[in-house]
Amino acid sequence: MCTQGRLPSYFPDYWRMLIIKYVSFCCFGYIPEMITPLPLLPNIEYLEFHGSITHGSIVIFQTLQTCSMLKHLTIGQLDQSVWVVPKSPPSCVVKSLESLKINHVGTQSVDFVLYTLQNARRMKTLEIVC
Repeated sequence: MCTQGRLPSYFPDYWRMLIIKYVSFCCFGYIPEMITPLPLLPNIEYLEFHGSITHGSIVIFQTLQTCSMLKHLTIGQLDQSVWVVPKSPPSCVVKSLESLKINHVGTQSVDFVLYTLQNARRMKTLEIVC
């Protein structure tokens, strides 16, 4: 239970224990700083971002860092802001990502797809929807 608007001290550990396998974000615009960094969610296998995401590459890579077992990633429209390449690819991209679906392809989406394909060792399916 939250007291005075603060999360209890066990909150981060509680999230690690959850067996959540599917997460979907509905975003239109900027994702607030308050949800980043996200708690570690090692059991996530399906992750979806719907809508137009401002600062998309930054937000997506921050989220991917928390999902070490991610297998399926769907991304809505990324804005045309500057593409930011992470220092190293998220572990899920390298070790477990099997499918990627991109909707509303733009310049940043193409850069993201190329980066992901260069680093994803287990990629089986790529779907691009124009």
